[in-house]
Amino acid sequence: MPQVLLTNSEITNEALMVAKNAIGNIKKRMNVGYAEEFAQKGHKIGDTLNVRLPFIPTVADGETMSPQDVEQKSVPIVVNAQKNIGVQFGDSERTLKMDRFRELVIEPSITTLVNNMMAKVMTDSYQSIPNYAGIPSATNLPNSFAEFGLAKAKLSSLGAPLDGMSVALDPFVEQSMIQGLSGLFNPSTALSKQYLEGEVTRAIGMDFLMSQVVPKHTIGALGGTPLTNGATADGATSVVTDGWTAAAANRLKKGDVINFNGVFAVNPQTKQSTGKLMDFVVTADVSSDGSGNATIPIYPAIIASGGYQNVTNVPADNQAVTTFGHASSYGGLTVPQNIVFHKSAIALCVVPLEKIDGEEMTVATDPETGLSIRLWSAGNILTGKGIKRFDILFGSKVVRPEFAARVVGRLS
Repeated sequence: MPQVLLTNSEITNEALMVAKNAIGNIKKRMNVGYAEEFAQKGHKIGDTLNVRLPFIPTVADGETMSPQDVEQKSVPIVVNAQKNIGVQFGDSERTLKMDRFRELVIEPSITTLVNNMMAKVMTDSYQSIPNYAGIPSATNLPNSFAEFGLAKAKLSSLGAPLDGMSVALDPFVEQSMIQGLSGLFNPSTALSKQYLEGEVTRAIGMDFLMSQVVPKHTIGALGGTPLTNGATADGATSVVTDGWTAAAANRLKKGDVINFNGVFAVNPQTKQSTGKLMDFVVTADVSSDGSGNATIPIYPAIIASGGYQNVTNVPADNQAVTTFGHASSYGGLTVPQNIVFHKSAIALCVVPLEKIDGEEMTVATDPETGLSIRLWSAGNILTGKGIKRFDILFGSKVVRPEFAARVVGRLS
């Protein structure tokens, strides 16, 4: 009896199953609750969704009460990143049984597609996360829970919930952790299944997950003795500095983390100092001019008053500027960016792509994870081969940066 050709619906559904497996546990720990906003029929919102952040009121002392306006902030999530992968084959391949077709065609295609999507999500995410722990190093990798405990403490001091914390580990960091903590990472009766499958190890109140797409960051060249130059306004999103090596490119790179001497983070609820310098992430590459001056764009904004206050004070003139807590020792170093994050920190939207009239298309969407795959089929009359194109449309955003941190090396 001749084999029956696999249908496009069968191929698409199988591709979705492979995608669910390939995405692993990282996406499951991100906020996927916004994708439905983009998919409502008759209610198109374009490619941008503004996510409202919680209102943070200020507390007054004594009997006198002064009403305050509800200041509502929002963060935009742009869903415009599309990745695709195309394959072509003849009818003989389509007559394979599904398990063989999955092994030979679907698994390598979809796994590569999903990994590329998650690599972009993780890279975009770390470049928006200012909080960090550890001393940057490409070789002195974390081998204990100390650095991750400090990262968690930083987030707790900024009001992050105590539950729902996860850690995305670089493969080499995972190996270093296993060697350094063999007693704790070895399988026990309760954890043997998780350990042997290499997916999750739970410790210090967090889930540790190895990810093949944990990004690496190359620190800017640095150089000189940078200082703040002049007064910085409350609410500023950039800081004027001087003292850099003159007329030099890439003193700082997008994703570097800087501190200003004397500018401490505050608890968003009590407005009390955490005792730790506030971390700011550099949002674009920075070069110095011929006099060693440079204006540094930063995130978050420096807010020293009001409901969204995040620092004890604005930077004073001539205050030291350090990168990852140091001066110029780590210029040009490439470092793994292990990410500690609460479920509400990172939003990931995977949106069903629409079908184009007249084209042979099928779409499969998983209601549990929000994953959606579109299969576009066409034929090549010159070669007699069928062409299959798998597409995925997505967007991501760190919507609560105070609920995420990077671990960049050991503490010492």
